[in-house]
Amino acid sequence: MFNPRELISAVKKLEIKTRKNVDELTGGAYHSVFKGRGMEFCDVREYSPGDDVRTIDWNVTARAGHPYVKQFTEERELTINILVDISASADFGGNKTRMQNAIEIAMLIAFSAIRNRDRVGLMLHSDEEELHLRAKRGKQHILRLARELIVHQRKRARTNIKQLLDRFMQSQKKKSVVFLISDLMDPKDFQKSLRAVGKKHDLIVINILDEFEINIPKRLPPLLMQDAETGLLDFFKPNAKIHAAAEKFIERNKKACVEAGADWMLLKNTSDPTTELMKFFGRRNQRR
Repeated sequence: MFNPRELISAVKKLEIKTRKNVDELTGGAYHSVFKGRGMEFCDVREYSPGDDVRTIDWNVTARAGHPYVKQFTEERELTINILVDISASADFGGNKTRMQNAIEIAMLIAFSAIRNRDRVGLMLHSDEEELHLRAKRGKQHILRLARELIVHQRKRARTNIKQLLDRFMQSQKKKSVVFLISDLMDPKDFQKSLRAVGKKHDLIVINILDEFEINIPKRLPPLLMQDAETGLLDFFKPNAKIHAAAEKFIERNKKACVEAGADWMLLKNTSDPTTELMKFFGRRNQRR
């Protein structure tokens, strides 16, 4: 646990580090990728030749007896929601744990958002909702997000991504940009919930894994390992099946996100979050 002085120091260090990276790298990229992408309904008008038929408002058309189309205005600000899986597996990692990576990239996103005067919300979840800060704007709100990410003590160890996504859908009615930060290590199926969020919101999944899990050394003696979420002990010995299963897990995650209409980004604990976020923004810009 942090005492008040240590907490202030930790938040300040995180702020300085992430704000510096935002200023140098991600501010402009964030703006070009997300700003002005949202469109909000404002009115209807009579159809004119050349109008996109996909914008026809069929309810108004039926009542009026002739076609009307919807009119939209560009949203001037966005709502960014950051969903963080804080289950016990987030503590796994060598020099840097998955949770440390999650905190850093969450704050990069948050500071990029407030730089563009967007609102930012945060949800921390294990196999139940542990914290939910509604989306707001402003530096004080972002510093509160940082404090919660640093000091929050998880109440439960296990993962339930389906419940996290379902809970978010219940609480967020308006379209937003959603960052799901997780190792995606959940034996339960969450594909249907992923599709529901991807259909309504602009969903980006940041899949955080340890380098060891991606590139498992081929020559290792048997290791006695404990599952952080269940407490079960088992011997781990790398072999062809283990390597194939690791590759299959990553491909499954990527495929699940693509099928859900979401963007998928792999973040290793050995990678720099700022650099990887910039690469992601660059790829996304090229597609639009």
